[in-house]
Amino acid sequence: GGPEYALDNYGPPAPGASIEDFNHYDPINTYQEIRKYTGDSYYDDVIDVPVYQYRDTFVIASGGKVQTHHINTVGLKDHYINTGDTASRDAVLLLNLNSAANPGFSYDSNPTARRWNNARGNSYCLLACLPYEQVGAAPKAPPEEIKDVLLGIIDQWIDGTDHTGAPSPCTAFQVMMGGIVLYALIAYHDRFGDAAIPPKVKELLDHMWT
Repeated sequence: GGPEYALDNYGPPAPGASIEDFNHYDPINTYQEIRKYTGDSYYDDVIDVPVYQYRDTFVIASGGKVQTHHINTVGLKDHYINTGDTASRDAVLLLNLNSAANPGFSYDSNPTARRWNNARGNSYCLLACLPYEQVGAAPKAPPEEIKDVLLGIIDQWIDGTDHTGAPSPCTAFQVMMGGIVLYALIAYHDRFGDAAIPPKVKELLDHMWT
C-alpha cells in the first residue's frame, strides 16, 4: 500500500478510537523493509506516516510510557541510522526506560509477566535493550532476566504449563508470537552470544512444525 493505505491505517484515529489501536507491531520497520527490498523511493513518503503517528504522537507525546506490547524499537533505530533524525534515537531511549530493563521493574512483583501470554511484551522489552551503541548511546547489556523469561516461555508453550509450573496449555498457539520470541532471542544471541539460545530456538521451531 502507498501513502493512502498508511494514512488509513496509521493516520490520526477516528474520534473516540484509542490511539493504541493504531500502533500495534512495528509499522515503521515494515515500511522501511519494503523500501529496502523494492528500492522504490515512493515509500519514503509512506514511512513518514507511521513515524509521525507512532513516534511523535504516541511515544514522544507519552514520554515513552506505552504498554510493553507497543515497544517497537527496531524501526525507530533503523530510521535514525537511515536518516539521522535524532527524534527517532530519542524515542528508542525513551522506550527502553519504560521496558522491563527499567531498574524499577521486578518480575517478583509482576510474576504473571513471566507467563506465556506475555511473550510479545517480553520480546519487545529485550529488543529495546539492544540498540544502544547503534543510536550513539553508552553500551548497555540487557538484563539476562528478560532473556531467561523468554526461554521459560518456550518451555511453557512446549510443556503446556504456566510460569508457576501448573498445567496451562496454550490451546491457541500463534506462530506469529513464536516468531517474535525467536526474533528477539536470535538478536540477543547475535549481540552477546548465549549457549542456551540455539537449542531452544530449535525446540520451538520443531514445536511450531508439529
